[in-house]
Amino acid sequence: MSKFLNTLALSLAILLTGTWLFATDWPQGGDGFTDPTATNTWTADQTYDDDTNITFGTDGDMDLAFISADGDLVLDTQVVGTGHFKVTEGTYGAGALTSNTANVISTDDGASGSGFGFYHNSSSPADADLPAIITMWARDSASTPRRIAQIRVRFVDVTSNEMDSDMIFSTMNAANVSNDNTNAFLNSIGEWTNASGQSMKRYDNRSFPEIFGNDVLSKVSSLRVGRWTHPDNPVNDAKNIYGFGPTAEEFWDAFSLGSDPRKLTLDTDRDGVADTALPGIGTGSMGGILMAAIQELTKENKKLKTRLDALEVQ
Repeated sequence: MSKFLNTLALSLAILLTGTWLFATDWPQGGDGFTDPTATNTWTADQTYDDDTNITFGTDGDMDLAFISADGDLVLDTQVVGTGHFKVTEGTYGAGALTSNTANVISTDDGASGSGFGFYHNSSSPADADLPAIITMWARDSASTPRRIAQIRVRFVDVTSNEMDSDMIFSTMNAANVSNDNTNAFLNSIGEWTNASGQSMKRYDNRSFPEIFGNDVLSKVSSLRVGRWTHPDNPVNDAKNIYGFGPTAEEFWDAFSLGSDPRKLTLDTDRDGVADTALPGIGTGSMGGILMAAIQELTKENKKLKTRLDALEVQ
């Protein structure tokens, strides 16, 4: 543990391009060292006892501490000021086993592997708090940093006997704005809700027949609808997970909604395995087509009823 601690401390000193000020016993006991000089270089392994604290910065801005009672290595980036922990990398490791930007490895032989936790240790929790936020940034063609996607966890109701939470997933859609502009939600009852509000839609004012023609019912009838499972699954295996519906390609050919599944490709190669297209059908689009089909059936039913009533009068 001591060798790991010293290696990590030296890496942090280089990473932060600042200076370490001193190290002291923390909270009490053990052995520390004191050297407030501007630059320090370790040329060999350093060994320190339990409860050692290393402070970086001329004002004591940042602490790295090993707490023996808990077995924890603690990095406090805001002892003084508002610093942050950053990892900078020039070359992406293509997602190989241990060559990602950050790698968390578990050697536990049990059922659970590595864990990554968020804890909002607030003394004044309130409804709609955001205990965890994961944000993705990238530069656009004009070299402007853009927030292209975000995942937020929201504590909707913090009342201890009736708590609710949800998750918000944000992406960009034809955005001429600074950040992500489209949301989807996983609510507290496990229901997935896609963006569907009036502010998120600009309707095509043409009628349904003008867009899709007068044969919506024949198009729906032509779709191959059935129970399916992944083609790699064994036939009639009780462990298979099944879905029910048409293929993305046939749905696109009939209605051209969503993205053309034949053009959905990923250019990256992860873990030595080439990514393939992931075609799908938007549940909202499928539901909308089915509602339109029901409306057409309702119209035909009314026409038939009118004709039947006229025959009965005769």
